[in-house]
Amino acid sequence: MCNHTTTAPASHFPDARLLLGLMNYRAAQKVALVRPWANATTQMRCSYQGVPPIFVSPLQTLRAVCFAIAFANGTPIGSTDTGGFAATLQAARGADVVYAGGIDDSVEAEGHDRMSIAWPGNQPQLVKELAKVGKPLVML
Repeated sequence: MCNHTTTAPASHFPDARLLLGLMNYRAAQKVALVRPWANATTQMRCSYQGVPPIFVSPLQTLRAVCFAIAFANGTPIGSTDTGGFAATLQAARGADVVYAGGIDDSVEAEGHDRMSIAWPGNQPQLVKELAKVGKPLVML
């Protein structure tokens, strides 16, 4: 049973509908939300300069559609620190689906281009470890 509430209308959560379409949704599904930006809002805008009507984080979105959440930072964007790997993998093992991914404007923004589209730091290493857990893995 969902015990999270939101005052925002469902139309403010288009990413949740996309995510539901990618997964085999079950009402009591537990999601491991992995990334340092999981509860971020403005950081994820990157170089978008418009004024959005509402800021909604991935964590808020998933809670709004009543997922049980296991949150883990994973690894800082652009870092080689593996200190968060153990907690991240533990969260993934206890979840039905792992939702991970993304960069922010510390990696790419207007006037701050990347030379490669590869994920920075040890993010590829973390993704490989998450894949070994054997749970469905949604990467954004």
